[in-house]
Order: sequence, then C-alpha cells, then structure tokens
Amino acid sequence: MDKFPLILFLEINKSNLTFYVGENSDYNFKSIYKLNVPIEGFENNRVSNFETVLKIIKKNIYLIEEKVKFTFKDIVIILENFNPTFINLSGYKKLNGSQILRENITYILNNLKSYVDQIEGKKTVLHIFNSKFNLDKKSIANLPIGLFGDFYSQERGFKQTFDSNATNQNVATIFGDDYTVNYPKIIVVDSNVTVSGDVGTDAIKYPSGAVGTLTIINNGTITGAGAYAINNLSSETVAVTNNGTVSGANSEGFNSTFSGDGSAMIPFIGGQGGASAPDIYHSDYGGYGNFNCKLTRSGNTFTVSWTYNELDYNNTGGGSYNISSIFPLLSSGALDTTDTNEYIAQTVYNYYGRDARDLAFGSKVINGNREFWFAANNKVNTTMTLGSTMTYAQSFWVSRSLIPSNSARVRILDTLTGGASNGTVTGL
Repeated sequence: MDKFPLILFLEINKSNLTFYVGENSDYNFKSIYKLNVPIEGFENNRVSNFETVLKIIKKNIYLIEEKVKFTFKDIVIILENFNPTFINLSGYKKLNGSQILRENITYILNNLKSYVDQIEGKKTVLHIFNSKFNLDKKSIANLPIGLFGDFYSQERGFKQTFDSNATNQNVATIFGDDYTVNYPKIIVVDSNVTVSGDVGTDAIKYPSGAVGTLTIINNGTITGAGAYAINNLSSETVAVTNNGTVSGANSEGFNSTFSGDGSAMIPFIGGQGGASAPDIYHSDYGGYGNFNCKLTRSGNTFTVSWTYNELDYNNTGGGSYNISSIFPLLSSGALDTTDTNEYIAQTVYNYYGRDARDLAFGSKVINGNREFWFAANNKVNTTMTLGSTMTYAQSFWVSRSLIPSNSARVRILDTLTGGASNGTVTGL
C-alpha cells in the first residue's frame, strides 16, 4: 500500500460518522475500507458536545490507521447538509495513432474543470471522479496510459442529491444549462427523505427537450397526488434504482379553468325572499332573469362579481366580493386536500328600499370531496350554516338545503390523474 497514496474521507450525516479509505492509483480512485460509527455529540446538525465528537473521531482514525497500516496527515470532510450537486461530463482528445500519456489525462481533467467553472460560477469543485474510459469506441476497464489509439474519451461524474424533503422538482431547473447537454444526469434521494408534488404537480418532472439519460437512485420516497411521482415527458429514458417507495394516485384538484388565472359562471342558490325578483347576474352569462355570478381567480385571490343586482325593483348595479377564504390552498396555489375544515364567507353587500343583498359562500368536505355553495337572497335575515345543519335559511320564511347536488364543485374542481410514473421509466 505504499506505492500509491491513501486518502481518508469522513462523511458526517444525520445518523452516522462514515469513514472511507481510498487508494488513488494512476487517476483511478478505489475504495478499500469503510467504517460506520453511530453519531454522538450532534443536535440539529450542530456539534453539541465537542469533546465527545473529537474523542470518537480520534479513536476511529487510530483504529483505521492500524487496520490499513498507514498514517494519515489529512482528512477530507463531507457534510451531508452541503446538498452538493454532481454533474456528468465527457472529455476527449484526438490521438491520431499516438500513445496516451499522463499529460493527456491531465489536459482532459483541466479542460473539463474549466467548463464546470464557467457554467457553475457560484459553486466550487470539491472532487472529480473518473469513469467510463473509451479508446477508439471501445470501453477500457482502467486508465489506458501507454496504449495507442486515434481517439480517447472519458466521462466525468456529477449528480444532484436530495438529503432533505423537497417538492415539485423540475429536472430542467435542477441541471440548468446542462439540461440539453448530452451526458448522463443522476438524482439521488437519500433514505428518510421525501420528494413530493403539490396536488396536480409532478414530484420529479423530466420535460421535453432533454438530452441524455436520467438515472434516479431512490432510497427514500417519491410520491405524487393528482400527478406523477416521476413524469418523463422527454424522448430519453429515465432509469430508476428503487430502494424505497415510488407511488402516485388520483386526487381532487382545480380544473383547467382554475388551476391558474381564469373565470367561469357559477349559479346562485337561494333567492327565497324580497320585495322584488331576486335577480343578480353577470352580463357575460346572460341577461335579465338569470341568477349567477362570475368567479375569477387571479393568483391566489378568488373574487365573485356581477353586473346587475335587483333590489326592490331597482338595479343597484355591479359589484364584487373577495371569497378567497373558502379556498384552502398550499403556498404553491394548489388545493390543500389535507385541509378538512369548513369555511363560510357571508356579507350584506348593499341596501335599497325594502330589500338588501345578502351573499353567502361556503365550502365543506363531504365523502372526501370539497363541495362549494354560492348563495344569494335579497333579505338581511338570511344565514348560511354548515356543520350538521347544512342550510341557507331566511328566518320565518324559506330554508334551502346545502347538498352535493346543488354544490358548484363540478365547475371548480376535477379529479386529477396521478400515478407512480409516466413516459419511458424503467426499474419500477
């Protein structure tokens, strides 16, 4: 073991101190010894007991030195919460029949490193690993120093590792400008880590336009709801090594109109009392005699509006009312299907003569589906009640039942298709 220098690595993760001993021989790195030690003296990714940590490290370095018969002067520390990015690149050199020299390998390494420095200006190269040596289109097991040929290439290994929970991952965003470069792309999901998607959004999406195979090594959980855990929209292959869980299922979510900014007609229920007819409507959806409003989504704000509002035989004109409070949302704007609360937004919008415009909007989960009710009346003594009562009632007059059949759900939500994978995905 004296012929080639040994390198000692220490990886500090959430559960272990992992020591690696590697042999760096002629640019070929080979791991020759590994030792896992349960972590002590750390809390919340910080050293809580320095003496304990120092004692453990010194003790195990001594044991490793005894084992491999080598005294280390340096140690390479790998911290899990760095969240490093790895990329694969290929370098080459035309030989024109000449012999491969060590200088040729150094040239390729330096050339590739300069490219990484250019495209990843805010990052630092920690280490470069050699892999896949090719001489004249033939795969060579080790660095072919001393051999003759016309064309030599070797691949550089880089990847993205998730060591904490993440959502809505787009591979084009992860790899940036490298997305359309023809080299293998690798994503690793660590154990006890979940990569998920908000309702209707893929957990990991490989969009069209990709160049190069994507390899996903899953040691944790990848899951989608109303979308796919892994959605391959490219013409390339996604190869999965699954040591954990990859799953997806259909889910309730906003329909195509309201998954982004959009508007639609929503009919009112109610209209049970008042001096005149209960007419309130938006002119985009008909004229006199209609009973509806226009629901508009802009960002995460939901507003109802109307252009005609009859009170005591008089059109009091148009108006609007913010009802965002009845829509439980995630920060991304997707429907929060884990929220089982019920919501009501009710107001007396205006008065005229003997009448007043009451508006009430409610949402409640029934049999796993969120239902929505839009109600209006032209008397103030009208109340929407959910819970076990489920009515829109005018005191001493008429009560309307709130049931799924008069809910506006079908105009707002839809059942979104989901699954473990879509497109060309192998290994599941």
